[in-house]
Amino acid sequence: MRTTLVQQIAEQMMERHKATGMAIAWARGMGTPHYLTLGTDRDGVVLERDSLFPVRSIAKLATSLCILRLVDAGYLSLDDPLAKYIPESSVAVEGVTIRTLLCHLSGLPNWYDETKAPWSASLTWPIVKQACIETQPEAPPHTKVIYSNVGYALLAIIIEHITNQPFQIAMHNWVFEPLAIEAYYGDAPPRPVLRILVPWEKPENIGNPTEKVNSAFSSEVTMPFGGLITNLDGTFGLIHAFRGKPAGFLRDETIAEATQNQTGMLPGGMFDWPLCPWGLGPELRGTKKPHWAAFEASPESFGHVGDSGCVVWTDPSRDITYAILATRSFDEWVFEALPEIGAAILGTA
Repeated sequence: MRTTLVQQIAEQMMERHKATGMAIAWARGMGTPHYLTLGTDRDGVVLERDSLFPVRSIAKLATSLCILRLVDAGYLSLDDPLAKYIPESSVAVEGVTIRTLLCHLSGLPNWYDETKAPWSASLTWPIVKQACIETQPEAPPHTKVIYSNVGYALLAIIIEHITNQPFQIAMHNWVFEPLAIEAYYGDAPPRPVLRILVPWEKPENIGNPTEKVNSAFSSEVTMPFGGLITNLDGTFGLIHAFRGKPAGFLRDETIAEATQNQTGMLPGGMFDWPLCPWGLGPELRGTKKPHWAAFEASPESFGHVGDSGCVVWTDPSRDITYAILATRSFDEWVFEALPEIGAAILGTA
């Protein structure tokens, strides 16, 4: 694994796709990662090894880890019905369980009805929660993998109910502190967060307090499904928890179940893949195309992507983990750049 090769390909991808910067880390086993930082953020801030990024949907790994720890502690069961905790939910029906929410089999759509929770300065997490509780299903449970931010909001409500703590506090106590990672929601970071180039953001919104990616507001109202702020080491901490580090954070049996396919032969996912394997939080590589993980990664490898242009992935069969945090948000460029860089890291480029 040569840093020069990874850097060469990363620089080529940055130039080709107008990404101003990337922070990359990779490691064999649970050893010390190799780090590579290139370029700047949207506003010209130079990337550092510990720079904070809005990693967006990588938040789902953190939310799922909290649920799994609560399962291990005996507070709930994976097959508990949603109705046990949120009976007022529109999907509190037979077949919708903690497990189906984790692996996107609940039938819930990706997003809530924004007429009930418009994106404005008055939007709050409690308003988002209520909109998610009222969200109607798109399909019956167990029929299709429908990637759902709403489902992870319901998991967050369950976390708040069981711990009797605000979501941010519960996540700190059950996930971030035990993993010894730097991670935040909302306006908590004590130091600046890098700003991402978001081509689809309306020009008049750039720099506003309610900017949809680059704002503390965005982090606060999308917490459990897209509001995480962390760095390279934080993403490593989250994905390595699914590989047994640190020892005792999750039970071995829980890790094995969380990283096995829970969706059978069902289709679906972000791009309506013919087969969409998913674990209890982590996405499994399978044979999905297009995709952001290296094509050379094993079908059993797993991780998560964030729509700010980042991915964290681990391949137990190769014993390699890597993270790529970019400063350009998710669009078609990730289907070339992230797999190419991943392939270089895996040593198969």
